[in-house]
Amino acid sequence: MRDIVKIGKTNRDPKERAAELSNATGVPSEFVVAFVQAVSDCDSAERAIHQRLQAFRENKDREFFRLPLKDAISTVLEVCKPFIPQR
Repeated sequence: MRDIVKIGKTNRDPKERAAELSNATGVPSEFVVAFVQAVSDCDSAERAIHQRLQAFRENKDREFFRLPLKDAISTVLEVCKPFIPQR
């Protein structure tokens, strides 16, 4: 699915979650984890990212967005700045 990215949250290992999603019968190919960002509040961060990318959403009830991966990652990084734990 070229230029379609799934942007979601998980409190578990992202690769394990991708493997679970890949097992669904309606999925044409395996999910690949392309980027992970740890945040302090995953619910708020996900909501803010999805709002920012609303114009690119494939289906209003799904977490899939049609845009280049590099644009998705740069948006996630920008939106997540307030949610990234300080070290």
